[in-house]
Amino acid sequence: MIDDLDRRIIGALQDHGRRSNSDIAREFGITESTVRRRVDRLLQERIITIAVMPDEKKLGMHHHVLLGFRCDLSLIAETLLHLKEMPNLRWVGQTMGPYQVFAEAMFPNAELFHDFYLSTLSKVPGITEIDTITVLSHAKQSYNWSYLMDQALQAARGTGDPQAGE
Repeated sequence: MIDDLDRRIIGALQDHGRRSNSDIAREFGITESTVRRRVDRLLQERIITIAVMPDEKKLGMHHHVLLGFRCDLSLIAETLLHLKEMPNLRWVGQTMGPYQVFAEAMFPNAELFHDFYLSTLSKVPGITEIDTITVLSHAKQSYNWSYLMDQALQAARGTGDPQAGE
């Protein structure tokens, strides 16, 4: 479980993942060792991960695709095992609704995606149908979890929307 100080430390690291423990400690009026212990625990318990988030287009990945998979439910575990091993799929999740699995993929161009679709996805056991959506542009891409953490805290306290009453 995380507390308010953990949330504040997470928020500070979201702004700048390489920020020093001593800088965070100074901002919050606590010791550097407290920050170091908290960050170490958050990392060890996999509550947070500090990662680089590159701009995919600047890395040459110009074809961004969302994939909706309809699957044979008796083979869903095997389907997920195959899909999660594919490096071009940067996110794979089991879902409810029209698709049993949803994924996000990145490719340098449409031709390489087409080859992947025909030569790789077509051989995954359990997939019965694939719908593709090409992303033309991003209107928003955020990794800021502050609002969501506040919302979860309010829900846990049973007080509802964190913006209620403002």
